[in-house]
Amino acid sequence: IGLPESSGVLAAVDPRTNTVVWKQELPGGRLATSGPLTTAGGLVFWGSADGQLDAYDARTGERLWAFQTTAAGARMRPGPASSYAVDGTQFISDLMPRYPIYVDLLPPSAREVIGRPHEDSARALSLLRREGFYHADYVDIFDGGPTVQCRTDEIHAVRAVRRVTVASIVDDGALQDDASFIISNDEIDAFRIVRQPLSLGDEGVCIGRQAARRLGCDTGSPLSILGV
Repeated sequence: IGLPESSGVLAAVDPRTNTVVWKQELPGGRLATSGPLTTAGGLVFWGSADGQLDAYDARTGERLWAFQTTAAGARMRPGPASSYAVDGTQFISDLMPRYPIYVDLLPPSAREVIGRPHEDSARALSLLRREGFYHADYVDIFDGGPTVQCRTDEIHAVRAVRRVTVASIVDDGALQDDASFIISNDEIDAFRIVRQPLSLGDEGVCIGRQAARRLGCDTGSPLSILGV
């Protein structure tokens, strides 16, 4: 029995309404772990596993431009594109190898560390694994370390987030014995996130004045919270 070709989606989601604004379906051969880069000018840049760099209209999802950075048949896990400006002109860069790297030609000391995390990043990798990330059988093109991935809806922290409403705002000292939470507001243009104690109640949550000021929220405002 033949299986259908794998495919994926590059999509823009409005977090205020939890609706998909636009999406681009991608064949399995182009799927990669590269995160999109969105610019203030309304463009989305995304690098695919076959070495192609695409530019999309951030509002409509229309593909405006594409450039093949590698030879045909290349397979990689590119990093997110970067943006910088020189003398008022904006540039987009994405590091992708032009030619393949033959592992058998590398010295033994280099081959031995391919796919292994550096000791300084081992704790970060352990944290990601506890959150549900797993080794994707690819290595980083910069240092040869393992790349990990996880579906957004399978990340433990994402699944544990609770949506609440601000019931009251009190002096910070009144919450000093309450548990701390990671708290974020519901704004796109003024997104804020803090770690502060709060009190859970049947009608919503009670937060301190400092947290309310930093989040830009008031009584009745929606929040997302995660216990720590």
